[in-house]
Amino acid sequence: MPYRTLRRWIDKPWVQLLLLAVLAAAAIYYWGWVFHFGYKFDWSVLYTLNPTYHQNFGLELLAGLRLTVKITLVSSAIALALGTLAGLARLSHFRPVYWLATTYVEFFRNTPLLVQLFFWYFAFPMALPDDVRTWVFNHNFEFWSATLGLSVYTGAFMAEVIRAGLQSIPKGLLEAAYSSGLGYFQALRTIILPLAFRAIIPPLGSEFLNNMKNSSLAMVVGVAELCWQSQQVESLTFKGFEATTAATLLYLAMSLIISAVLNMVNLRLQVVRPEHRGLGYRLGGPFLRAPGGGRPQRGRPRLPRRNPLLPGRGRHLAALLRTVGRQAHPPLLAAARRRQAGLTPDAARPAPDRPGTLCENPPGRLRASA
Repeated sequence: MPYRTLRRWIDKPWVQLLLLAVLAAAAIYYWGWVFHFGYKFDWSVLYTLNPTYHQNFGLELLAGLRLTVKITLVSSAIALALGTLAGLARLSHFRPVYWLATTYVEFFRNTPLLVQLFFWYFAFPMALPDDVRTWVFNHNFEFWSATLGLSVYTGAFMAEVIRAGLQSIPKGLLEAAYSSGLGYFQALRTIILPLAFRAIIPPLGSEFLNNMKNSSLAMVVGVAELCWQSQQVESLTFKGFEATTAATLLYLAMSLIISAVLNMVNLRLQVVRPEHRGLGYRLGGPFLRAPGGGRPQRGRPRLPRRNPLLPGRGRHLAALLRTVGRQAHPPLLAAARRRQAGLTPDAARPAPDRPGTLCENPPGRLRASA
């Protein structure tokens, strides 16, 4: 009986919130008034002009943040392209392509990123001709070596995620696309890849997050990104706690923003009834149009102009369904045409003949519903 009573009280939301508030208050009291760090905090180093070096280190951290965002965006785009090509190649029946993609994926997924960055920065330029090496060194080589290393490393992980998404698509869908006259690349571009990416947004988002956090290793090849700037502030002011805390909060903010955007896109791509659409679904509107979304139509019902699963690319699948329906199911095709015209089944039937009058609706004529 005591256990059941305790369980009933713990299951109440207000009790859980009260426990969280008590734990937070205890932590604040302990770290604020009981525990002594033995360290003199000086948060002003992050927003005031340093009299010795004549620099505002808070602005330097923001400059590093801007470079981190740039590395993340460029490397993510390249990694997505490499991952898509490698994922497709991993499903190829042509052995040279399959083994080349498998070697790439297994090698870069099973070696440390730090070692790979050292390779791209120290070893790779030595394999280039002298003129090419000089040109590369004069064009922001540190940034591009770190970006290339991150792209190749993240692309190997994305390849496996994309391969799993492609394998989740039913084989019959591809065969149906072939039967409608679509080529391999047309079916891949208009049917297979959109459906595959729709299914793998959550794991693909995790790879984007890891890529952003891995960009902190770019400091080892001389890139002045956010982590490098925080260490620079620590070395010049000996205020490592403040600098590292600021960098941590900035990384946390970027991670939460990326997660929120990807979650909203994921919610927006789901087919959700209007009464079940929450705040995340509505906030995802600026990023992507929902399948079957849009304003409710009034008056005569109309078919959507775009296929809800493949926005802007639904004409191929619609042609496929029309071909199959015309050949195999003429009654269903006729019913679909009646629904598209806004006609009810009862209105589509001819009215019965009345004595002394002609049939008002002869066979083959349809009457619009009221």
